[in-house]
Amino acid sequence: MHEDPLRQRLVKVLYPADPDEAETRTEAIWVLPIVGDENEGTGIILNDSVSGKARFQVGDIATWISASPATQKAEIVASRRTPFRTDGEFLSRERTQLAQGFHAENEALRMRRVKTMAVLCCEVCGNPGVGRLLPDEVWRAIIPAEHQSKVLCDSCIDRFEKAAREGARAA
Repeated sequence: MHEDPLRQRLVKVLYPADPDEAETRTEAIWVLPIVGDENEGTGIILNDSVSGKARFQVGDIATWISASPATQKAEIVASRRTPFRTDGEFLSRERTQLAQGFHAENEALRMRRVKTMAVLCCEVCGNPGVGRLLPDEVWRAIIPAEHQSKVLCDSCIDRFEKAAREGARAA
């Protein structure tokens, strides 16, 4: 039995915080693109929200776009509940038609939203992009205190990590 080739295309996109709901937060979620790719597409959400299922849940359909494909993840701009509660259920039905329809319905919304999305830049060097996530204890150990609450790119994180290693060797 061969795995569905679509399952090999899983990507992570961002579900932005709801500005009207203080309890929500931006979440990185797994999606299975049916139309498009990780930069602009439509597909099925593969994990539940940590902010609560009222936001999104496994089986919902979503459409996303990135303001800067080379430097940051796409953000979901619209999602809708489906009767499917697992990716398997979704994949066994008319996935392409449903996704294509939702993608077409929301094209104008994606185009409007991308114009207002901020391209995140490193607050140390100014280069576009957000660096990798690190566990809190690692972040606190390698990133200088004055930069710990800033958006950093991978290059700056690497530079701070190298300096922390060299400092530990010298001690």
